[in-house]
Amino acid sequence: MIYRNFFLLLLAFPANCDIAVDSWTTENGLPQNIVSGICQTPDGYLWLATLDGLVRFDGVRFTIHDRSNTPGIKGNRFNSLFCTADGGLWAATEGTGVTQYHAGRFTTYTVRDGLLSNIVPGISGDSQGNLWVLADDVVHRWRASESRFIPLTGKQYSYTLVLSPDGHSGFARIVDGALELFVAGRQSRYPLPPGWPRDARTLASSTAWDFNHRIWLTDRVGTLAYLSDGRWSRVFRVQPATSTYSLPASSNVDYRDSQGNTWKFDLVWDGTRIVPHLRLPLRAGSQGIGFRSMYEDPAGNIWLSTDGQGLFRVRVPMIEVYSREQGLPDGNVYPICQTRDGAIWIGTWSGGLSRLKDGKLKTYTTADGLASNRVQALFEDREGRLWVSVEHGLHVLRNGRFESVVGYRTDSSLLQIRVIHQDRRGVMYFGQSQGLMRLEQGRWTSLGKKDGLATDDIRAVVDSRDGSLWVAGYGGLSNIREGRVQSWTEYQGLPATTIRALYEDQQGVLWIGSYDGGLARLENGKFARFTVAEGLFSNGVFRILEDARANFWMSCNRGIYRISKRELNEFAAGKRKTIVSVPYGKRDGMKNAECNGGLSPAGIQSSDGRLWFPTQDGVAVIDPRRVKMNPKPPPVVIEACLIDRMPAGTGNPVRLLPGNYSLEIQYTALSFLDAERIRFRYQVQGLDHDWIEAGTRRTVYYSHLPPGNYTFRVTAANSDGIWNEQGASLSFVVLPPFYRTWWFTLLLSIGAIACLWLVWSHRLAQVERARVAQQAFSRELISLQEAERKRIAAELHDSLGQRLVVIRNLSLLSRNSSNGNQQLQQQIDEISAESSQALQEVREISYNLRPHQLERLGLRKAILALVRTISRATAAHLDACVDEIDEFFPKEAEINFYRIVQECLNNVIKHSCATEVSLTIGRHEKKLSLLIRDNGRGFTPGTAASDRSDGGFGLAGIRERAQLLGGKTSIRTAPGEGTMITIEIEAGAL
Repeated sequence: MIYRNFFLLLLAFPANCDIAVDSWTTENGLPQNIVSGICQTPDGYLWLATLDGLVRFDGVRFTIHDRSNTPGIKGNRFNSLFCTADGGLWAATEGTGVTQYHAGRFTTYTVRDGLLSNIVPGISGDSQGNLWVLADDVVHRWRASESRFIPLTGKQYSYTLVLSPDGHSGFARIVDGALELFVAGRQSRYPLPPGWPRDARTLASSTAWDFNHRIWLTDRVGTLAYLSDGRWSRVFRVQPATSTYSLPASSNVDYRDSQGNTWKFDLVWDGTRIVPHLRLPLRAGSQGIGFRSMYEDPAGNIWLSTDGQGLFRVRVPMIEVYSREQGLPDGNVYPICQTRDGAIWIGTWSGGLSRLKDGKLKTYTTADGLASNRVQALFEDREGRLWVSVEHGLHVLRNGRFESVVGYRTDSSLLQIRVIHQDRRGVMYFGQSQGLMRLEQGRWTSLGKKDGLATDDIRAVVDSRDGSLWVAGYGGLSNIREGRVQSWTEYQGLPATTIRALYEDQQGVLWIGSYDGGLARLENGKFARFTVAEGLFSNGVFRILEDARANFWMSCNRGIYRISKRELNEFAAGKRKTIVSVPYGKRDGMKNAECNGGLSPAGIQSSDGRLWFPTQDGVAVIDPRRVKMNPKPPPVVIEACLIDRMPAGTGNPVRLLPGNYSLEIQYTALSFLDAERIRFRYQVQGLDHDWIEAGTRRTVYYSHLPPGNYTFRVTAANSDGIWNEQGASLSFVVLPPFYRTWWFTLLLSIGAIACLWLVWSHRLAQVERARVAQQAFSRELISLQEAERKRIAAELHDSLGQRLVVIRNLSLLSRNSSNGNQQLQQQIDEISAESSQALQEVREISYNLRPHQLERLGLRKAILALVRTISRATAAHLDACVDEIDEFFPKEAEINFYRIVQECLNNVIKHSCATEVSLTIGRHEKKLSLLIRDNGRGFTPGTAASDRSDGGFGLAGIRERAQLLGGKTSIRTAPGEGTMITIEIEAGAL
């Protein structure tokens, strides 16, 4: 942001002046202090021609365009400007031709485009879009159809002088004893005035055009004359020729601006040429600002381009100040009062009391009867008496002298009366630091906290429209009605207790101002509070004054501010979320923005409607009728977009490539009416959830934005809070790096899925290999077990079984040859029986180890034989239904299925205590099912006991053998509900 030099002329120059002057130089952002031309394009920008580039100005920030940063500009030394109605401008240069700005682009035209020389001392145009330039002392006309300059041939188009650098005048020359002019395409000729020197060395060296449309002519030695309405003035000579000299009074011009202000201009001879000056009124004379060109903008500002002093803006400030320079004895002012004769009484901190009437000031001090020169309160009663409270004293003005008031505690050294008031019945009230004193018919009484008041430190007293009295101070608010007191503090909902101001409006609403707690509103017993969070300029409210437009004017430590009472009421009613404050301070004419309060009255509205506020340096006076309300929202423009500090243009959409980290957007609002107080808010749609309040900041920065499509929107509000809701917008897209693109994400996802699939497949293959290996191991183990059982069974049958047969047979032979020996026969019978029993057990063991029926009779009959054998060994009823299942399994696998049936039936017989057992083996095409059901005691699945079988391989073995056969095992059981085992085997699953 560009900061400018700002001052009131009463600060810069001696004596009193109410003209405000702003100035900008190279210290504030100008590229060069010689500003040779100035004009404003229709979009609202102010353009300046300097010897180091063209400058665009929005009232706050300069943007410099020169050959180093702007394509199309060939040189930096510009000497004059002309703005066209179509939004463009033309600028003449000292050596690089003519530069045109149109539709956002700069183009420079040189001798290649028709100019006879690249040195162009002047430029001229009209409202019809015609343009002429002076190059090589020849007038050239711009021919837009050919984009060329066409020299106007003939001696009549040879000119040497430029009337003014603002592009609205023309060219001149002296030839054949006459002054010839070329203005807006028209030529005119005027014989030189009588007495003008004819010597070639004294021919005209410069010309000037004043605001009375007079053309001034001067030569090299100080001879001057002017042409007005075709007639010459007398010829006079400046003495001495080389000194600065103000031309005669006849050169003075009064210029009335669009706001009705009158400005005085005159011409000054500086020894070589005529320089126009703006005269600024001062108490001891005047001060002038010499300039090259002048421009008044639509807001009423007067802009001056100078030859070495930069850019000036002059304006009449809104606030008038009365301070020491105007005769006050002390600049630190507190109470202010107006009496019925129209006089303004001004109480100072240490200089006594001053009376301002008809522009004259008279001061009263201790010499006039005051007890002290520190004035604390002022009031005029119904009888026209002026009451004055000073430090340690109370006075009444009688016959030009101040008489002390004697009464209740008025002679106390502790007396500090800060407010004086008279109610409708004529009772006088005096608020002090020790309560409220009351004077009625010569009788003094007092009220304080002991009587129900919220505080003893009284700062404000006002009448209510219902006949009661409002009293407030540091501690709370009270209302006195017919002797009854009602008080409010923070415990009763009072928003702030450091109360300095009370005001009751026409509607009976009480407004309460505090030192640091904002503004409060009381209506029908309900409080509403306004602070800076809601839009108040400051939380300080020292005085509340209402103007004819229903605006509140309030003072604080930071200045004076205005706010609409309608907005405050709407906020209190919940109809709006924020309020708009318009501040006024030093730039509006105040010498010191800090206002004073706490002593009454801390501001008044005089009979002429003006508002008077005491400050640390004089009385600030503002006329609300002169305050222009600005109903027009400011146009918003996005000026520039920079990516990583490099210009990127403002075309839609702006693209941020991978590797671009920062985005800078510069925006502005084109209004010169309080440009410094224009407020902005912005939002990036797609990133910000709500508007971001930017204040007066005109640049926004973003870094490391996530990829996506965005739209930057910015709006602005003028100083009166009127928003341009449409604003301006800029679309931009942040391109993702390749690793954040959708296709890369897709590839990455596919790759991740592929990797997961490969890992899963590998793991699955591992598991499958382990399962196959486990099954192979189990199958081999079971095969080895069965082979071993088969071997053992064979050996038992062929070896031990045969021996037992031999023993049994031998015992039978021995019995037959016992010869009747009973004892021997008995022993032989026992041997025979034991051998038979052993033989039977061997056969059973051999059968259990390897059922011979399986190989001889087949699987079905082996199972049925098993069922018959088990049926004989148990009392339970065993029902079996076995389909033809032979050849369903390979021969080597039949033993596994047989063992499953065997183990299941053994478990039922041994553990279930069942009375009914059913066995069903069904074959359905390519599926075989085994179902064994009992009505026994059941068990709890998963327990160690349920997975164990005494002498067998238990449920785990059943599942393992079924799995080896490619089957699935299902067991349904519960304690007391029996058991059902189901095994289903697909054909060919092995």
